[in-house]
Amino acid sequence: MRFSRTKLFGVFRNLFRAMGRNLVKLQQLNHYQDVFYLTLEDLSAYVEGRSVNNDLCGLVELRKKEFEGYKKGLPPPERFMTKGSCGTYFMFPSVLDDLNLLKQLE
Repeated sequence: MRFSRTKLFGVFRNLFRAMGRNLVKLQQLNHYQDVFYLTLEDLSAYVEGRSVNNDLCGLVELRKKEFEGYKKGLPPPERFMTKGSCGTYFMFPSVLDDLNLLKQLE
């Protein structure tokens, strides 16, 4: 089962790379690997013509800057538990630093 899932991830990675190459040909992306900064919703909305933002290059640049911000922040603890949306905590890295739910087990 795990091997099949790994193979499936490889297939999807190749599909996304092909989508990226097509978007480069259409001059919508600068590099085919930039497609990995887009979500499935971003891509499907663009293809279906219902995208709020048609500037995929701008969206990719925004996501790249956001990703760089994650690199500069505190690393997450080795283990943590989430309840609900965890995206909010990335804006407040001190919360992750203080929120070590397993320290009482050490």
